[in-house]
Amino acid sequence: MTEIHAYNLYNVQVPKTTDWQPEAIVQMFNAWFAINIPFNVYTAAYNNRITTYLHIPNNAHAAFTNSLHTVYPQANISKGITFTPLVNYFLYQFESATPFIGSLGYAKDHKEDPLRHVTGAMTHLVNNECIVYELVFCPPRKNYEELSRPLLESSMSHWTQYLTIGGAKQAVIQKVAGADKRDTYTQEITRMARTKLLSPLAETTLNVKINAASRERADEIVTSFRPALQVFERSGISGLVPAS
Repeated sequence: MTEIHAYNLYNVQVPKTTDWQPEAIVQMFNAWFAINIPFNVYTAAYNNRITTYLHIPNNAHAAFTNSLHTVYPQANISKGITFTPLVNYFLYQFESATPFIGSLGYAKDHKEDPLRHVTGAMTHLVNNECIVYELVFCPPRKNYEELSRPLLESSMSHWTQYLTIGGAKQAVIQKVAGADKRDTYTQEITRMARTKLLSPLAETTLNVKINAASRERADEIVTSFRPALQVFERSGISGLVPAS
């Protein structure tokens, strides 16, 4: 049975002079993931302002805000009564290109807040246009470590081993000892994948909602900010791609 949570929207305002603290950002998101409840982060960009909102469960309000204030002590958090969700919009969804193996860029790899690259790309919006970045976080609905094993490991056993009693016995011993598997990929890729799978995980989707006069205009806006999304890539490993 699924537990139903009551949610509220909170406006988050952080001073522009706040220093970028990647280690603290990681700790904050790990604390949020540990709450194990779905939540959303919205960043709404207009031609003259940018606003950020948290959509969180009422019963987890203290846990979320305490973690946020650990990173941004001067942050102002208030009920988000000024944000009107977009009704007429064009939806674009992005996801990780290599969900089981490669992670996106780490926070520690960035010298400044990567969100500046994304929001900076929106300065050309005209009146009445809006773009909302909606990050949707959910607790893992599947055991991804189990699902990854067939991808990361392959069996060393072969049917010919079972043609003799001695071969079958050896195959069983190897299986019981867990020695019948080998890595499918190189050590570097396998190590990277297992490091990711052993980290705190959340199912995440980036929804980009654009309020524009036409699909053509929305496509223009998406094309203009796609280069800004490259800041989240890890070269040759993973990046954001349109969701299938």
